[in-house]
Amino acid sequence: MPQPRGDLGRRMALCMRPFPVAILAGSDIPDLRPADIAAAIRALGRAQAVFGPAEDGGFWLVGLGPRRPARPFDDVRWSSEHALSDTLRNFRGRRVATLRRLQDVDTAEDLARWRGGGRRPPPGPPPAKGLRALGNLDFSRGFRGGASPARP
Repeated sequence: MPQPRGDLGRRMALCMRPFPVAILAGSDIPDLRPADIAAAIRALGRAQAVFGPAEDGGFWLVGLGPRRPARPFDDVRWSSEHALSDTLRNFRGRRVATLRRLQDVDTAEDLARWRGGGRRPPPGPPPAKGLRALGNLDFSRGFRGGASPARP
């Protein structure tokens, strides 16, 4: 699927829109495993959205079910430590699941930290206010993917 024009949020929303259930995962996540994708699919069986939080405040995975907000990625400060929290504001009052926290590799420093073992924070952020949590993708550096249907 070709990447549409616009900011990161618009590109992700347009890629996911045709599919009732869709998952996007970052390609800059060296610790991403098939089990993470399987966990996201399972989470969408009980939540309206799932996020994989990144250490830098973004997210490495987003999955949306059919009952998603009309504008899930509006008013997000991309490429900042606020990307996940800004996005979660658009999901207020919805069931949101989070996966384990992973490190994305955007810079040479990120790669060196990852190779050195880096710090390992506790899994997942606390639920944001106004979310009904059941349990971060920062695609801002050249997201090139599309979406594909997933069945919970």
